[in-house]
Amino acid sequence: MFIKWRRAEEKDMRRIFTLGYDQWGKGLTLEEHIDKCMHSPKYENGEWFVIEDTDNEEVVNALIAYDLHKEGEPVVKGLGTFATEPFTRRKGYGSKLIDQTLQGLEAEDCYHFFLFSDIDTEFYKQFGFKELPEKFQTYDDTVLMYYGMNDELDLETFTIPEYF
Repeated sequence: MFIKWRRAEEKDMRRIFTLGYDQWGKGLTLEEHIDKCMHSPKYENGEWFVIEDTDNEEVVNALIAYDLHKEGEPVVKGLGTFATEPFTRRKGYGSKLIDQTLQGLEAEDCYHFFLFSDIDTEFYKQFGFKELPEKFQTYDDTVLMYYGMNDELDLETFTIPEYF
């Protein structure tokens, strides 16, 4: 399988929302889940990135990046809704997606990222993410993590996202 990273297109959205069904579609049919996602204001406020299997032009994983910064502040993104096709899990595609998304956004002068980890945080630490101190943790079932390329962002004065 040959893969490539790219920004998602409108034609990808049904597929992207299918990827997250096993995790976030509890109690809904697949079509209900897709419809809910397609009409979600939350999902409309971010930019999606995907890894595509170029052999069959099928999206195998996706994530969304939300713009969190305010005018005059460094560019900050929140990464979320990281979903991977079950048969591609633990094969490196998710790592490729995160790595390429960070590189792509850094090339556009974004050097600060937050995410909420619902999995073992070691996975995200390999990319440079760090768990924020306890005072920034507001949920019992997820860990807020931060990745920054330089010291521009003062975590004491920056408005830490509650969730995105």
